[in-house]
Amino acid sequence: MKRLIFILGLFIILSSINVKGQRNFFVGLEPSVTIEKYYDKGEFDLNVFPAVFRVAVTKRIDFRAVTIFNYHFGTIDKGISNIGTSVALPIMIKRKN
Repeated sequence: MKRLIFILGLFIILSSINVKGQRNFFVGLEPSVTIEKYYDKGEFDLNVFPAVFRVAVTKRIDFRAVTIFNYHFGTIDKGISNIGTSVALPIMIKRKN
């Protein structure tokens, strides 16, 4: 829980930073399907709330957070299997204008 509060606080701080006088903020969807090698045939996980939040930190670095709410589709165990976030700092090779 402390980690989630820290990530949300960091996201709020980074989203308030302006790059070149503009706030570059993106909200979208990033669907994903997970199939593990130990799953039985026909089993998989589907991210049912794949929201992505992205904000520019500098001209080369962005902050990105993706929500993870995986629903497991299988023969026996069905239901939410994973809840969390994925956080990344994408670094661009070429500077943004």
